[in-house]
Amino acid sequence: MDRIILEELLRSFAIFFFAFIITIFLGALFGLTTAPLYVIIGIPMIIAGVVFSILVYKRKSTGKEYKLKRGTTPYKITMALGVLVASTYTISRVRDVIYGDITGLFWTSIGILAVIIGLREFRKTK
Repeated sequence: MDRIILEELLRSFAIFFFAFIITIFLGALFGLTTAPLYVIIGIPMIIAGVVFSILVYKRKSTGKEYKLKRGTTPYKITMALGVLVASTYTISRVRDVIYGDITGLFWTSIGILAVIIGLREFRKTK
């Protein structure tokens, strides 16, 4: 498989899951809790497919690379958002640790590890 297509396919998986979470959040916000599955999955698939097609076309026609380089502002913003999401998730799972849930302890440990790695990486970029 072509390297560009493989990279954009992996990127489109991330875009799909991000759009999936946004779709669920917006559905809950507007009271659409009984939306059919094809709507909940279909909208993110269409978004990911369109982004995949556009980025493959742009990269094949221009040869431009879309990678975050360490030390750039977009890289710092991405790392800061990642640390924010991981720390928020970790704080939300503390209740499970207090009640003695083993899986909650595991996921809290993963969240703490993600925060530490993210903060360490963010510190390297300065």
